[in-house]
Amino acid sequence: MKDITKSPLAVARILNVVKAENNRSRSLINVNGRKSDAFVYIISGSCTYTVDSVTFTVNAGDVLYLANDSVYTMYIHTQNYSFIFCDFEFAETEKRKCDYFQSENIEWESYFGRIYRAWRSGEANAYCEAMALLYRIYGSVIFEANKRYVSSSAKDKILGAKAYIDSHLADTGLSVAKLSEMAEMSEVYFRRLFRSQIGVSPSEYICTARLNNAKKLMDYQFLSISECAAASGFLTVQYFCRVFKKEFGITPARYRKG
Repeated sequence: MKDITKSPLAVARILNVVKAENNRSRSLINVNGRKSDAFVYIISGSCTYTVDSVTFTVNAGDVLYLANDSVYTMYIHTQNYSFIFCDFEFAETEKRKCDYFQSENIEWESYFGRIYRAWRSGEANAYCEAMALLYRIYGSVIFEANKRYVSSSAKDKILGAKAYIDSHLADTGLSVAKLSEMAEMSEVYFRRLFRSQIGVSPSEYICTARLNNAKKLMDYQFLSISECAAASGFLTVQYFCRVFKKEFGITPARYRKG
């Protein structure tokens, strides 16, 4: 299926622009093959769509794209589910996938309100104005999708940083500054994103990972506590013993004795 945000398509024509409201709260609607493509702006309420076994919920301010010939179900949660939709046709005929876009993009409300008013105006230039607005909507959808993909890329970089930490615990030069530079992020943004994805700060993660590694090494009786500490990236055995006791409640020597 084609993703309309990755390679922009040409719009062949607009079919209709409608403002609608569905007051059937907690109702399930089945759509067995849409007759056109559509961009939909949610004015109020909430609805869950299931398309090709993928489920997503849209709320006020969100936009969704419904593809021609798509089959889906709508579960309306609220009594005042209202929306504006623009039915149109892409020039290309290949099958496309539905998608949704959640953002604080204040332009969407303006664009959809203007395209609705232009379509209903009956003025000589109404169709051309509506077409121009449709392309603005499409352009803003692509922009939001690119932001989402960048976010996904950033998450991958955080997971990469975590993997790097796990495989370089003995590196005494391992630092948040080094990791953020490798991830091509500012230190502030890296710290914030790392915590949001991993649940702890990068410094906390490094320390905990090193402690757990040293703890495993201490099961090998032929290794001294100093060697276990050094192999886990601790600069001094004194510091290692201090943070070990703080984390586990006992000293490394007591832990080793069982």
